[in-house]
Amino acid sequence: MLFLLVVIFLVMAIATTISRDVSNGTTASTIDFPKTTESVIYEAVLAESPPDEREKRLDTLRKKIAKLDTIETISAPVVEDVLPEDLVDNETIEEDMIAVGGVDYCEDYVKVTTSWSPSNLTFEVVEGARIIYRESNAVIGTSSVLRSENTVLQLPLRLAPISVKSCIGQDVVGVALDGSLMRNEEYSLYGIFGSETLLGYALDGFPVYGSSNEVKTDICGGIMELGQYRYYLSSGREGVLGCYSGVPVRL
Repeated sequence: MLFLLVVIFLVMAIATTISRDVSNGTTASTIDFPKTTESVIYEAVLAESPPDEREKRLDTLRKKIAKLDTIETISAPVVEDVLPEDLVDNETIEEDMIAVGGVDYCEDYVKVTTSWSPSNLTFEVVEGARIIYRESNAVIGTSSVLRSENTVLQLPLRLAPISVKSCIGQDVVGVALDGSLMRNEEYSLYGIFGSETLLGYALDGFPVYGSSNEVKTDICGGIMELGQYRYYLSSGREGVLGCYSGVPVRL
């Protein structure tokens, strides 16, 4: 009987304590999280550069070239051409060698009107290809900065020409070192540079050098030198290139 009385007393005491806590509002604690009424959207905006003027483009190109320690600006690993050796017809190339020539335009020749910004473009050789990319920064929050690399164009990395020449299908034939597009009719813009100057890269992957009327090139304006095929400008050709010695990419 005494045991039962003790148990009843303890139950009543616990019930009384719980009832008192409920009445005082202390049985449960809540955490109020701040409420946001609107979402915050972060976005990265790349500033587009206005179209380059002739003198500005020349000045930019001169500055790029002035930084070169050697003729080649980008060190590339020695790689074999992606095409089999039996497709490289050296005899045909020798027979086609001429000092200057015209421009072989395709029947469906067009002018490129794509939006292109030359600002902050970088050339880099990666896994057998020449990558042209733009590095951008996106601000996240108030202190974090996210850096990203956006590939703009990928050019093939070739050493030797192929036997089949390709006609010029569009006015853009390459990308200059300053990041601007090289248009074939703008040969006079780059003609002020000599044959030792690397101007940029054609859309078929071969490098393009300044003007030379002494180098005996093929009908496209190129020649093999030191194990590398390269194009040269010529005052006798009304175009940066006469044709392509490789398969060009399209913008």
